[in-house]
Amino acid sequence: MTWFKVDDSFYDHPKVFDAPDAAVALWTRAGTWSARNLTDGFVPAGLPARLCDDHETAVRELVRRGLWRRTNGGYQFHDWREYQPTADDVRNLRAKRAEAGRRGGLARAKQNASKRQASVSGVAKQNAAPTRPDPSRPDGPTDHQKPPPVAPSESSPPSSDGRRGTRLPEEFAITDAMKAWARENAPLAGITDHEMFIDHWRAQTGQRAVKRDWEATWRNWMRRVQENRSRIRPAAGPARSTTDERVAQALDAGARLQAIHDQQQRRELA
Repeated sequence: MTWFKVDDSFYDHPKVFDAPDAAVALWTRAGTWSARNLTDGFVPAGLPARLCDDHETAVRELVRRGLWRRTNGGYQFHDWREYQPTADDVRNLRAKRAEAGRRGGLARAKQNASKRQASVSGVAKQNAAPTRPDPSRPDGPTDHQKPPPVAPSESSPPSSDGRRGTRLPEEFAITDAMKAWARENAPLAGITDHEMFIDHWRAQTGQRAVKRDWEATWRNWMRRVQENRSRIRPAAGPARSTTDERVAQALDAGARLQAIHDQQQRRELA
């Protein structure tokens, strides 16, 4: 998950404090869209119409106030790289976290294997069958009478069908069958949810990171995403798209910012 950063003085910045609500809402919504899709502040020309009712006024004001500039194929946020993490920064951070999780998982697995070996060896010694002492060999049982060493287990115990669990494969890609299943059963889930699934399980350690069926684990993850997002939708009335809901949230945020500004002006006048 990436974050779109907004300074706490944004609401009364000279470029913003008297801007129309539509412009503030579009700037906020488009910024979160760019952060999520790793476009480094680029906004396609057709996107504002999807995010704002009065998109023509909003775009005109953002460009006029220097918050956006026109560029080939759309618009570009002003000084995005100075205030927001770049796409390369985000990808590098994700790769480092995944590698740290993988190394931690290997170290934990090695530690658990050593503990299991010590435990199994101790049980084997306790359950070893007693031998009849040989008067001619008072030093105890001969070498061929000693129980053989028990090798440690290198993976999770086998299931009833004989399969052993493994960590998430390095190349865990979405297959055509998984895409078809997601379209039918989890239409509200997207590629970002798949990336979060990868990062989560690569960061896990020990037995928690070992599964016998990773595709089944992936389907359960997407089901939970679908259920969570379905619960936040309106229970009655005409269906609204997730875009409409996010636009409404952005407009509400803009209205709250304007209210704070108005309150501050009244205090100054008083």
